Amino acid sequence: LLPTSEPTPSPPPTYSPTSSLPPSSKPSSSPTQIPTNQPTEVCGNKVCEMILDETPDQCPLDCIEEHDSVYITGEANKEALAIMFDVTAKRDVAITSLDVIAKKDGEDEVLVYSKLGSYSGFERDESQWENILTETVTLTADQTNNLSWREQPLKIKAGETRAFYIVTSKRKIMYVQDDREGLLYAQNNVLEIKSGIVSKGEFQNGNGEGRFSGTLGYYFSPSPRPTNLPTLLPTSEPTPSPSSRPTDLPTLLPT
Repeated sequence: LLPTSEPTPSPPPTYSPTSSLPPSSKPSSSPTQIPTNQPTEVCGNKVCEMILDETPDQCPLDCIEEHDSVYITGEANKEALAIMFDVTAKRDVAITSLDVIAKKDGEDEVLVYSKLGSYSGFERDESQWENILTETVTLTADQTNNLSWREQPLKIKAGETRAFYIVTSKRKIMYVQDDREGLLYAQNNVLEIKSGIVSKGEFQNGNGEGRFSGTLGYYFSPSPRPTNLPTLLPTSEPTPSPSSRPTDLPTLLPT
């Protein structure tokens, strides 16, 4: 047979693939930039979660309770019906009680006021103070007498100052005389206590300087509270979604 004069034509190419499968799945979601605010387990993380009202009764491992004496019986040398002083927190702490030393035995009404910030400038401004305790108690002379508001603790953040004001009606409380107010005279790794002023009655003018004598009850966290945000945010966005559309034309034409 002789060869044909013309080559057998080739079939035209298809311009689109016969079929295209969609991507198997969507790309993963963008990573979150904000972690959860609280750990899953609160008790046992060595942080007293005061923002969640965690207390020594609920978790003594996390909330350490202390009762520290400040110029106890025998050191107090003066008496007054009222004393006002400042306490500054070195770490987050909750104040639960004060113990006072009475001059004489007997029943008396005792009031405790407090305010966030120093008492200075607010000595006679009752509107700035919160009455946290009003109680008729039987006082014993030359011993510490407990005044407690444990069910509603006063929380102080690290670096904050809170003022206290103790007032009796007739049974005077003992204190240590000082020559100036605002002097730091007692501290530990949790609290600082400064000298204040004494007076002859509720929201009356101060008539001398003095150091609170008695005991402070409080609880605190053995470890500092972690920050809510990570130090660094994610460096970039996730990769874009793969394309599901094929190219319009083949890359090469037929030969």
